[in-house]
Amino acid sequence: MKRFTEQEKAQMNAQALGEFKVEVEKRLRKKMIEKNVGNDGDLYNSLKAQLQNPNVMSFAFSNYGRHIDMRNTDFGSPPFEEIKKWVKKEGLSKFKFAPGYKTMPSESIALDRIAWGVRHALAKGETKRKRKAWYSKTFWGAIDFLIERLIDIQKEKIRNEISGKII
Repeated sequence: MKRFTEQEKAQMNAQALGEFKVEVEKRLRKKMIEKNVGNDGDLYNSLKAQLQNPNVMSFAFSNYGRHIDMRNTDFGSPPFEEIKKWVKKEGLSKFKFAPGYKTMPSESIALDRIAWGVRHALAKGETKRKRKAWYSKTFWGAIDFLIERLIDIQKEKIRNEISGKII
């Protein structure tokens, strides 16, 4: 059985992780589009994978991307300012009323009231939120790609060494 040197292992790992990095980013971006996640481009553009060394790859994206993927999100009240930004981005016309008012009040009051109402509903678990699974299954499914690449790279290296000795 062939024993690889530490340098050979590092080269093979770096090659496989480099290919995995490209593949997993491609798969995740495709899944974001398919699941309609991160329409504003923030999440899509925040997706970054980087090789730290031949054995370590870091992977990062905006926090809300993981929140979208989670099955259970009952963990208390979300930050008011973030919800207010979301309400503003969605537009007041999307909401039928502002809590506590029969007609829609001024924009600033309506933003606050709607954001507080949404925050309250989220904290109580009164939402119709559906999980948009885009990360976990896609990322961990891509691990098979990494394993296959590591095996293929090792086979190729051994095959080249054997054919070099035969000739």
